Order: sequence, then structure tokens, then C-alpha cells
Amino acid sequence: GAFDEQRGLTTLRHDDPFVRAWSVRLLCDDGKISAGVAEELTRMAKLESNVEVRCQLACSARRLPAEQSMQIVGNLLRRDEDNNDPFLPLLLWWAIEAKAESGRDHVVGLFGNKELWTAPLVQQHILERLMRRYALAGERANLTTCARLFELAPDADSSKRLLTGFEAAFSGRTLADIPDELADALAGVGGGSLELRLRRRDSMAAQEALELIADEKKPAEERQRYIRILGQIDQADCVPVLLRLAATSKSDQVRIASLTALQAYDQPTVATQVVAMHNGLPREVQPAAQTLLVSRQSWSVVLLNAVEAKSIAAENVSNPIVQKLLFHNNPAINQRVARIWTAVSGSSTDEMRAEVERLQKVIGSAAGNPYHGKQLFLKNCRSEEHTLNSSHDQNSYAVFCLK
Repeated sequence: GAFDEQRGLTTLRHDDPFVRAWSVRLLCDDGKISAGVAEELTRMAKLESNVEVRCQLACSARRLPAEQSMQIVGNLLRRDEDNNDPFLPLLLWWAIEAKAESGRDHVVGLFGNKELWTAPLVQQHILERLMRRYALAGERANLTTCARLFELAPDADSSKRLLTGFEAAFSGRTLADIPDELADALAGVGGGSLELRLRRRDSMAAQEALELIADEKKPAEERQRYIRILGQIDQADCVPVLLRLAATSKSDQVRIASLTALQAYDQPTVATQVVAMHNGLPREVQPAAQTLLVSRQSWSVVLLNAVEAKSIAAENVSNPIVQKLLFHNNPAINQRVARIWTAVSGSSTDEMRAEVERLQKVIGSAAGNPYHGKQLFLKNCRSEEHTLNSSHDQNSYAVFCLK
């Protein structure tokens, strides 16, 4: 208990950098410091010559109240020499992320200073992450914060970086219900890419996307990306184009993407046209067509009619597809399946249904947070190839000790 604030203010200016680093840690570990200590740490963030002390300042800033924390972080972000450091950029991001909602005004307040936007650390490591953080979290307060960041961006390059983060956050999501402030902000920075404008339900963007996916000269990967988006938003006029691509595209992957996207559109003609084209599809594409047909009860009946009429061979319908037919829990469908295929191997329908019901309860038991979910995935599910090498592990452990 002898290390008090008075002693700490002295050792913060010690010649030995590790004495300074431990002084920062011991003063801040309780998460509370006086205005005098906060002022000294803010000064250190601006002038400190040792990178490991700067790492400790970033780690300790995360523990402090948002106002004090962001004062320290703001000065550290201006240290251009740390832009390529293996640790400091992420340590600073973690400090900012920790206050993103609880200290929102202080975080956004950092970016009221136009000079900060030009700092390499901010440009390369913070802007995209910050926008993505708020956009992924959703809810009105976070989305209006996205709008505020767009308004504060002082130049086109900064706006572009924010847009990149925003688009990454909204991949697979529609922009139909975003606040007016955010819609206006997006319009003010040019509306974003074709993908973003498409998610905003821009009619001109929809027409551009339909023309792009229909163009066999465009790269298949690009066409697939926009086909997937059309399967995620309610754009019913894309159905004829998707059906035509499924039937005639030169790319099997485009055909499969089109059939998958069509699952989102409940139009009776989809099932009849897919059944009609089924036998003319490459064998690699037929499972996608069958998956589409069994995705709805009414379409499953159309498939069964075709199998009973022998226009689609029963042996060409795979066992997993047959199991999905049973999963509708429709007695009439079950009887027809039993008559056509006699036996279905694998897990029983009751077992599968019970597992789905269990998972639905798990999903429905809490609101969830996609940002935190991603962090859990990266922590627990990343592949072996992303494992850190041994030397990097040692450095990571050193930073962990500082934290």
C-alpha cells in the first residue's frame, strides 16, 4: 500500500522505462485516477519515447473512465511511429471499442478534431473498425452515430474508409429500416457502392444489378455476389432474371447462386419452372434445384408430382433431400414419400425436428450481439492456419502481462 499517487507521479518520470510502465499500471489498475494523474498520463502519451510504455498506456487507458481514457488514446493515436507496430494499433482499438457505447460522446468527440483524422493510425486501423462496430451493433443510437461519423469525415478518403466498414457490417442485411439521418449521410457521401445502394432499395441500383448478373461477360464471382444480395432483399422483379440464369447461364456457380437466391421469393411459378428445367441442368446443379423445391411445402408438392409422373427420376433425388421432404411434418407428404422411396436412411425426422426446436429456443432466449459473436468465433473456432507462430505467441503473452 505504499505506492500512492504522490510516489506514482514521481516514478512516472523515472529514467527507466519499465519503472514508468509499472507506474502507469499500478496507478490505473483500480480504474480510478485523479485529474492530476490523468493530466500526467495524457502528457506521457504525447511525449513517451519507449514503445512498451506506450503499450501500457493504451492497456491502462481501457480501464479508465471514458473522458480520461480518450484523452490518453487521442495522443497515442497521433504517434505515427506506431502505425506498423504489431500490438499498439489493436491495443488502441480495444481501448476505443470498450467505450464505444458506454462512453459514446467521448469516443465521437475524438473525431471532432479534423487533424486526428489524418493520423496514419486512425486511417489504417481505426476508422473502418469504428464504423463497423456501430453498424453491426444496430439500434437507433448506434446507427445515428454512424451518421455522425460520416458528417464529421473531413475528406473523401476518410469517407471511403468509413463506407468500407459500413458495407462490411451490412453484408447480408438490408438497409430498409435505417434512420433518416443515416440515409441522408450515406446519400451525402455518394450513396456508397452498388452493393450498398442495392441494400438501400435504390431502384436505379436494382436495375444496374440485374443488368450485371445477366451479363455473361462479367466475372462469375462478381455476378454471384449480387445474386446473393438479391436473395437477401425483397426485390421481386429479379425473379424472372434469376430463373433465366438458373436455366441458361454458362456458369454452374451462377446457376447454383440463382437457385439459392430464389428460395427467398414465394411465387408459385418458381417451382413449376424449376421442375421444368431440372433434367436439363448439369448434375452438379440439380441438388441446388432440389433444395429450392423442398424449401416450401407447396413447392415440395410440385416436386412430388414430378417424381410420381416420372418426369424427375426418384433415384436422382438424394437422401438428404428426401429427409427434408419429411421435415415439413405433413401427413400427406409423408405418405407420398413412403410410397415413392419406401425407406429413408439417416437421423429420424423426429430427431431432426427435436434438435431444430432446441436450437430455436436457444436462439430465441436472448437478443444476441453479432459483434461479440464474431469475437467468440475468432477466439474459439478459428482454423489451425491462423494459429500464431511461437515467437509471436511470446510477444502476445508479453502484451497480455502488460494488460
